[in-house]
Amino acid sequence: MSGKVEAQSPLLTAGRYRVERLIARGGMGAVYLARHIDLHREVALKILAPSPDMEESGSFEERFRLEAETLAALNHPNIVTLYDYGQTDDGRYFLALEYIDGPRFTDLLRDGALPPSDAVRLLLEVCRALRYAHKRGVVHRDLKPSNLLVWTDDEGDEHVKVVDFGLVKVMEDDQSLTRAGLILGSPHCMAPEQIRGDEIDHRADIYAMGVLLFRAVAGKWPFHGESSTATMIAHINNPIPRMADLGMGATVPPLLEDTIRRCLAKRAEDRYADVSSLMTDLRRSVGADASLTLSGGRLAAMENTLADDPSAPPPRDPALDEPTGVTHPSIHATAVTQAQAAADRPPGAFGRPALLVALGAALVLLLVGGVALVNAMMGGSPPDPAIAVSTDGLSGDPPAPRPR
Repeated sequence: MSGKVEAQSPLLTAGRYRVERLIARGGMGAVYLARHIDLHREVALKILAPSPDMEESGSFEERFRLEAETLAALNHPNIVTLYDYGQTDDGRYFLALEYIDGPRFTDLLRDGALPPSDAVRLLLEVCRALRYAHKRGVVHRDLKPSNLLVWTDDEGDEHVKVVDFGLVKVMEDDQSLTRAGLILGSPHCMAPEQIRGDEIDHRADIYAMGVLLFRAVAGKWPFHGESSTATMIAHINNPIPRMADLGMGATVPPLLEDTIRRCLAKRAEDRYADVSSLMTDLRRSVGADASLTLSGGRLAAMENTLADDPSAPPPRDPALDEPTGVTHPSIHATAVTQAQAAADRPPGAFGRPALLVALGAALVLLLVGGVALVNAMMGGSPPDPAIAVSTDGLSGDPPAPRPR
């Protein structure tokens, strides 16, 4: 099976889908706008193929099968609908998905933070999708801005669809694609237990919701390092930033900040027990301000921007790259070792001023030393060569425009 997906696809796929144009492409496949030749229905045709250097083709096939079967069993207005799946004539796998004509959540954040009421309004819809999935034993494990698609209904109200269940975990059958020494997820949005390689449950998704909420109302990630490894270590060791320290204290309601901080608790047992409880506090945090339409016309402006240049080449979609956040065992060991060292430090060993200084210095050394150690263990040179991760929203990197 070829690992390369060309920019051009056969006009007819699987004998029933006529390809109209390329929407996006990545290392593991491409997404096309296609039309079912009999039903005359537009679909997002996701054609996948493993890259040549993937260690096990079986893991790719298992990931495809699990995503297809999981999506087929989920029927919710905030989860993208799967219409069909199978293999093309040349052996590549495909998913025929509901086509969403709108930007990614990533694109809405391009101009900075959203008003809290707008952020809560949209992310409550993500919560509804998670509540539905969790009740059926499904944990997404890879929630991030690029996996949220925003669309507008006939009344002009904005809604969200959750996509990409490629790293899903089915709790009842423990159908996890995690293997020893591997961490699956996106570094900016991974829960500490996910980074450590511990057993995870629905509370890992609640942690990711905290990251999404923080990113939306603060305009930046709660934890960000110079490398994927540094970012993951920060999730385990660093305190949650205060909105006041970021200059957002006057715009983010205190109850909303408290809600976000509870989602981002390092220990799963300190987070919300379920998504319904989180939703209750989110509604309370903004009162009646969660309108159905984004203030400032940001979504309409974004859609106009995306339509300005139809001849522009389709962007690279990080969701189509190799399994997100697959990392070498040494990174896992480094993160856990550094976290354990911080946890084992005896309390009361310093006076308060000295302790604060020591902690600040330790955090700096932790990030620098952790990254250096990992690079040394992995051969130096480019950081984290074994990691295939999403870089959505990295400081200094303009987000890719959302394909239409």
